[in-house]
Amino acid sequence: VDDYVPGGKAGARVYQDESGANWGVMLHQTDVKNNNNKYYVIQVVERNGSYSAFTRWGRVGEPGATGNVPCGTNLDAAKKAFADKFKDKTKNKWDDVRADASKFTEAAGKYKLIDVDLEDDGADGAIVADPAGGAPKKTKASALDAPVQNMLRIIFDKDMFKSQMAEMKLDAKKMPLGKLSKTQIQKGYDALAAVDAAVKANKSASILADLSSAFYSAIPHDFGRSVPPAIRTADEVAKKYELLNLLNDIQVAVSVDAAAEANQTDDEHPLDKQYRELNCALQYIDPSTPEYKLIDTYTRETQGYRKCTIQHAYRVDRPDDKKRMEAHAKEGNRHLLWHGTNIAVVAAILKTGLRLMPHSGGRVGRGLYFASENGKSAGYVRPDYQTKTGYMFLCEIVMGNAKEINQDDSSLCKEKVDKLGVDSIIARGRQEPDPSKDTTLKGEWGDMRVPQGKPVDQPQWSKS
Repeated sequence: VDDYVPGGKAGARVYQDESGANWGVMLHQTDVKNNNNKYYVIQVVERNGSYSAFTRWGRVGEPGATGNVPCGTNLDAAKKAFADKFKDKTKNKWDDVRADASKFTEAAGKYKLIDVDLEDDGADGAIVADPAGGAPKKTKASALDAPVQNMLRIIFDKDMFKSQMAEMKLDAKKMPLGKLSKTQIQKGYDALAAVDAAVKANKSASILADLSSAFYSAIPHDFGRSVPPAIRTADEVAKKYELLNLLNDIQVAVSVDAAAEANQTDDEHPLDKQYRELNCALQYIDPSTPEYKLIDTYTRETQGYRKCTIQHAYRVDRPDDKKRMEAHAKEGNRHLLWHGTNIAVVAAILKTGLRLMPHSGGRVGRGLYFASENGKSAGYVRPDYQTKTGYMFLCEIVMGNAKEINQDDSSLCKEKVDKLGVDSIIARGRQEPDPSKDTTLKGEWGDMRVPQGKPVDQPQWSKS
C-alpha cells in the first residue's frame, strides 16, 4: 500500500480480488519536449472491512498530491472509482487489463502502466515474529565466519541498492526493490533499442525526444525539476543499457533475498539463509597464507591511481563454474585476471556467475572483460560509499588460443572471433606487469600465470 495513504500503512492493504488481481497500479508519463516527468498511483485500499479509492500524483521524486474517496463497506463503489480513474488516465478499461495485462494499450498523451508487484516486502533483521503468538524470538547465531557475514551484510544491503540506483538517476520509489518485473525491464530494453536504432540512423531531434520519452516512461527516472534529457548519442545509449543491466542484477540479488525468506527454517539466521540461497561456497582466506600474500602483491604492484587495501579475500566455489572448467580441462594458457564491477551486482555474480548481458559491449566488442592490472579493473568498481567497500573478482581465465590486437575494435563478437579460430582476444597496451616477475598458482585444472611485478614498457606494443 502507498506510503501516503490516509491513516498510515498499518492495518491497510491493497485489495486483491478472487482472481488474485491486485487493485493497485503505478502509472508513469515522461515527455521530454514538454518537460513532463510524472507519476499517478491508484489503489483500492482495504482496512478493517472498509474500502476507499486512493490516488496520488506528482512529479517524479516529489511526494505530490493525494486524493481519497471513502466508500465504507461498499466495495463496488471503490472499484468503480478506481476503474473510472484508470480509464481517465490511460484510456484503457481496467477489467480488460486486470484479466490480461498484455491488453494494455499505450495512448498518446496518457499515462503508461508500470508493471510492479504490490505484495508487501518481508521484514528485515535477525528478529522474527513467532507465528503462533506474535512475540518476537531470536534466531540462532550465524554459523558463518565473521568476514563472510560482513560481506553478506554489504552485498544484500537495501540502502546500498537504492544508493546505486539513485546515482544513475533511477527513481527507487517508483521501482521499489524487487518490485519491478522482468516484463517491465524488458519494456525498457525494447524502448531503448528503438532509441539506439534512431541514433544510428541519425534521426531528427524530435524523433529522438519522442523515443527517449517512451524509454523514461517505461523506466522511471528522477530528474528533479530539470527537463528530462533526450538520449542522442551512442555513449548515452550505452550508459542506459548499463543501467538496465544493473536493474537486472539487482533483481537477481533481491530475488535471492526473497527466496531466503520464503525457505527459512524456524530459527535460522537471516545471513545463513542468504548464503544458502546463493548456492556457492565462500571460503575466507587467512592473511598468513601464501595464497593471500600472492593476491596482496598482485594488488599492490599493479594498482593505478585508485589505491585500495584488501580487507578480506574469499575463495569462491560455484558448482556451475566447476562444470564449465571441467569442459576445458585440457586447454592451457591459464591466467588469474581481475574483473571490477558495481557493488550492486556482486550478489548476482555469486548466484549466476559472470554473464553476457543484453546489448553489452566495449572497446573490443561484446564479451567478458578482464585485466592483468588491478588498476585497470578498479576503474569499473562502484563501491558502497557508506562503508567505503568495493569488491573485485580474481578469475581463473582459460585464454586458450588468443589473438592479440593493439587497436580498439568494438565490432568484435563471438561469430567474428570463431571465424578467426581463436578462443580469446588480448588487447595489448604500451605497458603490462613485468613478465619476469610472474609466478604460477597451481589450480585443479592446471597452473595459472599470476603477475607479481609493476607495469613496465612493452616496446613491441609502443604504437598501441
